[in-house]
Parts: sequence; structure tokens; C-alpha cells
Amino acid sequence: MIAVDDVSLSLEAGEVLGVLGATGSGKSTLGKIIAGILQPTSGRVYLDGEEVVSTSRKPSNAMRARLQYVYQDPRASLDPGWTIRRSLHEPLVIHTKLPAADRETKVRELLASLELSPALLDRFPHEVSGGQQRRVGLARVLLLAPKIIIFDEPTAGLDVLVQAAVLKLLQDIRVEFDLTYILISHDIAVVRSLCTRVAVLRGGRLVEIGSVGEVLENPVHPDTQALLASSPRIGGPRLTDRPFAQDGGTIVPRRTTEGQERF
Repeated sequence: MIAVDDVSLSLEAGEVLGVLGATGSGKSTLGKIIAGILQPTSGRVYLDGEEVVSTSRKPSNAMRARLQYVYQDPRASLDPGWTIRRSLHEPLVIHTKLPAADRETKVRELLASLELSPALLDRFPHEVSGGQQRRVGLARVLLLAPKIIIFDEPTAGLDVLVQAAVLKLLQDIRVEFDLTYILISHDIAVVRSLCTRVAVLRGGRLVEIGSVGEVLENPVHPDTQALLASSPRIGGPRLTDRPFAQDGGTIVPRRTTEGQERF
């Protein structure tokens, strides 16, 4: 079974690309391939012109530091038997030669940037809230000064107020740390609020890509239309059927940001 097939994407520095699709569309698999967590059976991933992932290549430690993945469940990156301090020191132990005192200073400075109390350092993951777990997971990747962060459903399972706080935090640190994001989600409101471009997947294939305004306000593909129609709207009409371009049963690719038609 092929999870992702014939998907080609480009990403500009500072951009926030949303990857949208129903459950099972291949979103998380694509993100893990880009991050080098999964190795593809064909295709390549390049960062700044350098091949970092292919059928025969996994990312080096240096490249892994620059290209980070934040899991949907923040506990996936936190050992339940480790304190928060140990979980945050670990990436610095692996990727740097900083002495313990310098590691502690760096960890505490980053916690302050993420509005987390240093008192959390002596707690275990189950002793902090879901929102705090997400911030700790984010701190783990920020400690390595990445260029690109891939977020898998960063607001899943959070109530509306905590979601808003997490999204504001992601926007603030993107600017502060000069980051580029890939945001994997099925939540259209999250994509609309944070992303500049959006790619829509169905059955592991890219069916539509364009600016957030183009794709979410004037969807071309019926699967995008269906996703929008199923999304709750407050104070506005639901999306009605719209015409979409087809050519002998093949979906016509929509515009890219360069004004060309390309998949």
C-alpha cells in the first residue's frame, strides 16, 4: 500500500505551508518523510539545495537539528520516566558539547521565552497540563535552532482558549526565531489563521495547492469543497457546491504562487 505518491512541494524561507486533508490522506506520513523520520521508497527531500532525504540517505545529525518535527501528541517526545529538565537537556547533550551549566542556562532562557516557569523542570510529563506539554515539546526542538519545523496537528485535543494561545505562540516564535513552518492539520480554522499557502491531500496525492485565500475561498477540487463544507462556520453560510475544473476525469492543477500550473 502506498501512503504518499507523486507529491512535489517547495517551501520558501519564512513561509507557513498548511497541509490539509481528511484522516488517512497521508498528511502525517508526508511530514515524517520530509523530516527524515520515515525513509521514502522513491523521491528526495532537499534543504537549501542539499539532498537530505532519499531512498538511500537519512538526514545527518546536523540536518536533523535544522529540520524538526513536533508530534501531534506532545508526550511522544517526552519520556514519562524523565523529568522535564532531563527531556530538555537531552537534545543538547546529543547535538552540542555545551557543559551542564550552559545547558541549564539555555534551557531556562528558552522556557522564559515560551512563558513557562522553571519550576516545571523538576516535574514529570504527567504532572503538567496538555498546553504545557506542547510548549515543552516545542522547547525541545527550538533548543537546536532549527530552520524548519513541521507541526502535526498542533492544537488537537485543546479547548478553544488554549488553541488560541498556542496559535499566538507559534506565530510569535516564528517571527522571533526566523522560522519556516509546515503545519499538518484537518482544522480549516487553524490553517486559515496561521498559514500563507495550503496544499490539500487526498489518498496520498496532492490535489490542490495555492494561497490560503485561493484554496479556502475558491476551492477547485471537490475534496477541498467537501472539507470546507464539513467545517463548522459561525455567522456565515456553509459552502455550497462550486464548479471545479476537470479534463477527462483528471483534476486540473490550480495556480502556484509563481502563477504557473504545477504539481
